[in-house]
Amino acid sequence: MFPNEKTLLSYVFTLIFQSVSFALILIGSIVIVGIFTDNPSLVYLKTPFPPMVANTALCFILSGLSMLCFSRSYKKTTVVLASLVLIINLLTLIEHLFHINLSIDVLLFSHAERYYQVLDPGRIAFNTSICFILSSLSIILSVLPYSHVLSVLIEIITGGVAAIAAISLFGYLTGITFLINWVGSKGMALHTSFGLILLGLAIFHYHFLRALYAERLLFAPLIGTLFLSLSITFTMWGASLSQQSQYIHNLTYNNANYLAHALQIDLRHIIAALSLTTAHWQTLDHFNSQLLNIDAKNHLQDLPGLISISIYNSNLNLHDFFINPSYAVSGQTDDQALITLLSNFKEKEFDEPVLIVSAQKNILVAFPLLNTNYQFLGILLADIDLPAFVDQIIPDFISNSYILEVFDKEQLIYKERPFADAKPIAEKISVSINSPLGEWTVILTPTQYLLFPLQSSFPTFILILGLFVSSVMTIMIIIAQGISLSKTKLAVALKDKEEALAYRQAILDSTRATIITTNHEGTILSFNKSAERMLLWKAEELVDRCSPEIFHDKKEIFSRAAELSEQLHRNIEPGFEVFIALTKLGQVDNKEWTYIRKDGSRFPVQLSITAVRNPKGDILGFMGIASDLTDFKELERLRKELITITSHEMRSPLASIKGSLDILSQQSLSEEAKQLVKIAHKNCERLVTLTTDILDLHKIEAGKLEFHFTDFSLVDLIQQCIENNSPLALQNHMTLEAPSTIPSCLIHGDKDRLMQVITNLISNAVKYSPELGKISFVLLEKGSFIRIGIKDQGPGIPQEFQHLLFQKFAQLPTSKKEGSGLGLSISQAIVQAHGGIMGFETSPEGSLFWFEIPIHK
Repeated sequence: MFPNEKTLLSYVFTLIFQSVSFALILIGSIVIVGIFTDNPSLVYLKTPFPPMVANTALCFILSGLSMLCFSRSYKKTTVVLASLVLIINLLTLIEHLFHINLSIDVLLFSHAERYYQVLDPGRIAFNTSICFILSSLSIILSVLPYSHVLSVLIEIITGGVAAIAAISLFGYLTGITFLINWVGSKGMALHTSFGLILLGLAIFHYHFLRALYAERLLFAPLIGTLFLSLSITFTMWGASLSQQSQYIHNLTYNNANYLAHALQIDLRHIIAALSLTTAHWQTLDHFNSQLLNIDAKNHLQDLPGLISISIYNSNLNLHDFFINPSYAVSGQTDDQALITLLSNFKEKEFDEPVLIVSAQKNILVAFPLLNTNYQFLGILLADIDLPAFVDQIIPDFISNSYILEVFDKEQLIYKERPFADAKPIAEKISVSINSPLGEWTVILTPTQYLLFPLQSSFPTFILILGLFVSSVMTIMIIIAQGISLSKTKLAVALKDKEEALAYRQAILDSTRATIITTNHEGTILSFNKSAERMLLWKAEELVDRCSPEIFHDKKEIFSRAAELSEQLHRNIEPGFEVFIALTKLGQVDNKEWTYIRKDGSRFPVQLSITAVRNPKGDILGFMGIASDLTDFKELERLRKELITITSHEMRSPLASIKGSLDILSQQSLSEEAKQLVKIAHKNCERLVTLTTDILDLHKIEAGKLEFHFTDFSLVDLIQQCIENNSPLALQNHMTLEAPSTIPSCLIHGDKDRLMQVITNLISNAVKYSPELGKISFVLLEKGSFIRIGIKDQGPGIPQEFQHLLFQKFAQLPTSKKEGSGLGLSISQAIVQAHGGIMGFETSPEGSLFWFEIPIHK
């Protein structure tokens, strides 16, 4: 099911995936058992909500089996089972959309119809059908080879499945039925919701783990998780707000009815109170001002907003009146309304009270006064302040939350807004009042201030919780991505590091030099193969156990400690400090040591010790590289023997041969014999020169070349060199030019050795100059030094040969004469012994070889 890499996470999730598969099979099987055994409690989990239909149970069993086969890599069986679920639900979807019956609603469970007392018994709910189509399609797509794009698509699909089922579950928890029932069909059953959530999440997280194992950026889990969590969050939030809106509507309707009922009662109370007073006056058959005042004062307590009570006689002229002290100044009866009211009594006699609302928002209520013989005596008129009357009826929770409007038929007689910035938030509710005094309509419009006392924290809690969960899930996915990528990068880095270490170790092991590293304390950290071969120790015997002192001569360590103590002017203890004292000062310690093998045998090495530092310059440890000098020592011995032989066995015979040839050249010989003697004499001189050069070089390297320093004039040195070398120049058809001026200064040195250097330079100039060429001296005084140079007219020195000029046995291929190739190397050593330097300048027009030595003026 998962990639070949078997990790704990893979095993755990495989177990979870298979457990979900068995759970789906169990859910479907329980319902099927309930149908066959006539056990409604297994079919209904909660009444009166819908049960799980037989086809839904069958689809759960098929889906669980397909997932189980998928987890065991039975791909063909997986596709067949998932395809059956897909076909059943596609046909069901067609039934829903086109309102037809394809006779597939109960399949093998036709007797289950009695459980479903609804239209189309046994048909899978619309939202359930959608979920099964999406989930079965995702299972089929999961069988295909892994693709990151396909994984994104499947996770979005399965996230949608889990979201739809979670919405239905939320509908059960909150009692919001429209979340359960879609398009007017019966809704998703409660246990169907649980099963589909498990189904969607199992497939969803399978692809999450696949993306994790594929070491890809996990956009798919991120998209799927956000889609799932946010869709559930906003659906639940919207449902909560919808429930609150319905509650506001119902509350407004109830408040409007309450207010209308209260107004109706208070209007009837006004009529009843005034009718009682009227009946009392009718029994007296005359008007009494004192009694009027008493009754009016009693009405001030019973009739809120009463402005005045007036008595009009039968001619409708004002007879007597009482004014409420609170309205003594501002409360005036609307004359026009009064005229309209009185005119009604003139046209027709009334035996019922008459109510009219004036333009000044006053209620005028007139009652006819009749005597015991029912003769018209006049009218009792009450003037009531409409706003004060209504205000005393409205409770605070209505006045502070609603816009209140009261209409008398189509005339607005009262309007009150709780605050100036109050704005409607829902539809207005109107309620009519049927009263003997008129047809009034009360209208309430909810404002935002209604939300303050009514606002539930539940929608906000749902929104905040959902966003928090979405954020946490997103962060967890990002962290999982980071851990996965970090783990991958770390594995790659470790692999690269191992390969680099192996490659480096292979290089160290292949070299002939011993390479040993230590820490600060001198404990060996690495010991390459060459060290094992040379010292006969195994790396595991020394690493992390011993110091390099184990294979060093103790006497040499003590001797080196004394030497360093004198050199560094501090006490160096004989031990590991002997090897690292100079390296701590930033120097490289190069010295010849004696290594002692494990078997006790000894051999010489050239040991170079350096400090190993980090980028900051801190010392991490030390590294010693040693080369075996055994072969070098043997060669050095042979070289010395050769030089000894050359010195003692060749010089004497050569001198004898040269003397003999000199004698023969003076004898009268044939031309042919003279030519042969001349050639032999010349070659003998070359052998003498070569022998002399080799001996001088040997003495220079051994530090035994003898110098006889004296003070002599530079003029004498130059003149003697010209005198000695002019014949050589003439013999080769060249001119040796003397300098125009020679500085008069003294040189402290070995005159013969300096003449040897100048003669060598002149000889080289003759070798590389053309015939009839000119060789000249170049003298330049530079402070306390004099530069002596020999300039030729040769072709110059090629760039590729310039670095070889002062090496032993070096000769340019353009040389016309044979030589030993040691002249410049010996000359440089002689100049350096005089505290000077040697160099050259070259161009296509010729070369200048020079040396500088100190002078005394």
